[in-house]
Amino acid sequence: MKTIISIVVIAILTFNPGFSQKVKFGDVTLQELTETENDLDPSANATYLYKYRNTYYLAAGSNLELVTEIQEKIKIYNKDGFDNATIEIDLFKSRSSSEKVSKIKAFTYSLNNDEIVKTKLEKKDIFKGEFNDNYNQVKFTMPNVKEGCVLEYKYTVTSPFFFSIDEFEFQSDIPIKQIEAIFSAPEIIDFKPNYKGYVSFYPKRETKSSVSLGLGVNIEKYD
Repeated sequence: MKTIISIVVIAILTFNPGFSQKVKFGDVTLQELTETENDLDPSANATYLYKYRNTYYLAAGSNLELVTEIQEKIKIYNKDGFDNATIEIDLFKSRSSSEKVSKIKAFTYSLNNDEIVKTKLEKKDIFKGEFNDNYNQVKFTMPNVKEGCVLEYKYTVTSPFFFSIDEFEFQSDIPIKQIEAIFSAPEIIDFKPNYKGYVSFYPKRETKSSVSLGLGVNIEKYD
């Protein structure tokens, strides 16, 4: 679902806040692989060990693009959690414009005689198609999925619809152990977050200036 923000002025800018992530891609531990249940929810079939999203604006010629970087790591406890190994990325489209996904990188980690086995998602196993009149979809199923494995993937979505921000879920149908979400926008863009649910969120806020552009950038970080 999209959240509409009000555009006050359109300017040419390039800004990526470049925050250091708390979890480095590829950093999967023996402890994560031997974990047998979620301590807070032993009934969970799977758990997000880490969920990261960074959304910011980027110049594209004389236009703006909205860039969203996604990184997620999922622990599969049992066969009932295998559904979480299929990843679907919905990409909005309108007439001749559409969102694009790039830089897909994904691995499954498992144990074999206490040795960590790393299985890569191959390009041939990534499928692209039309989902409906409004969305295209990129879909893949992680390789070598078995009980106890850890799935890790990342990708980038680039959108020409810079006025429309995807919703971010701070909780899912499976538990989330660690989460980071960052949204950065120039001060000339007036947007208002629309919170849903019963839990209050208090992001860290700061403003950084871009010397080359003469613009301030408002940053909200949730972790």
